[in-house]
Amino acid sequence: MPEFKKIFGTAPKPRPKATPKPKLKAAKKLKIPKPARPKAVRPKKALPKAVRKSVKKKEG
Repeated sequence: MPEFKKIFGTAPKPRPKATPKPKLKAAKKLKIPKPARPKAVRPKKALPKAVRKSVKKKEG
């Protein structure tokens, strides 16, 4: 393909099909810790609300 050699200086190299697969595996690994993080944060957010309710009951 002389057009490619003129533009890029070399013939076009076919991209290996094995490269996108590790990216998908890495994305799946990243998705696993994400649901665990909100679960750890939610009880922390729930505790101040429970404390506020108990304070309001004591005041009332």
